[in-house]
Amino acid sequence: MARRMTKQGMIEDIERLIRSGEWPPGMRLPTTEQLMSQYGLGESTVAQAMATLKNMKLIRTQRGSGRWVVGNPDDPTVSEGSGATPEE
Repeated sequence: MARRMTKQGMIEDIERLIRSGEWPPGMRLPTTEQLMSQYGLGESTVAQAMATLKNMKLIRTQRGSGRWVVGNPDDPTVSEGSGATPEE
């Protein structure tokens, strides 16, 4: 059963996963449908949360390929351009 969460709660949870290293640079994020199910939120709310995380420079979107963890901005060894995808 999905846990019901607010958009801000989802953002904070994913930010925690990235900053803790549980979701490492280069990891592909779950699909929108999987995130909707996991967090109990609608498609537009998940899209808004992903846009916020992208603006925070925690994730990036590659059209047709998905969303990827860029890195932990608290880690000085991780550059903004890291998080390579298989196509790169």
